Amino acid sequence: FTLVDIGSGTENTDTVVGGMTGIVGKTSRIVNSYATGIVEISGMAGGFTAVNEGAIQECYSSMAIGRREGTYSAFTVEGDGELAGCVYDRQMACMEQETENAGEESGEFRLRGLNTEEMTGMEANVPGTWYLTEHAYPQIEFFAVSEQEEVMAGSMASAIALILPEGTTLLNGLGEGNIVLPSEIDGQEIVWEAEGKIAINENNQI
Repeated sequence: FTLVDIGSGTENTDTVVGGMTGIVGKTSRIVNSYATGIVEISGMAGGFTAVNEGAIQECYSSMAIGRREGTYSAFTVEGDGELAGCVYDRQMACMEQETENAGEESGEFRLRGLNTEEMTGMEANVPGTWYLTEHAYPQIEFFAVSEQEEVMAGSMASAIALILPEGTTLLNGLGEGNIVLPSEIDGQEIVWEAEGKIAINENNQI
């Protein structure tokens, strides 16, 4: 999994970026993985990858996609590679329409956009083998139950979910001030801090 904050300080650059990787090559295969965080660049950016020429199976993205000059997609921008059972959080990606919901014959699908609530908790609608817990995105079990505290904490941090009201995206949710930050994950307390023009009240509301 990745937990990343990707930005670009220059304009008009030929940048190719994804939450997991910029390009998935023809001989590459990514399975049961996820990308979370923020990407805001000038160029081509996908929540999981920008270009897919390989195979991506049972993966998800909860990346927030910033808007600058360029081409953006919630999961992957272009390429002729395979997608199977992949999902993205359309509320976090600020993608209003489910534009990539293709290949749903016989109950199978290539790529599907879901609301945050559908991708979190014990009933998370994300294909693959995952460690599930309330109010969080699925985690890779190997990391979620690791005896190394730093590894387990990193896994928890990557799975924290902001449950937004239906019909709301991260972008307009911030403007309306109706985002409430979770107070715990898997029994562990989360302590939030804010900087600049952002404030968090005693009820964990931004």
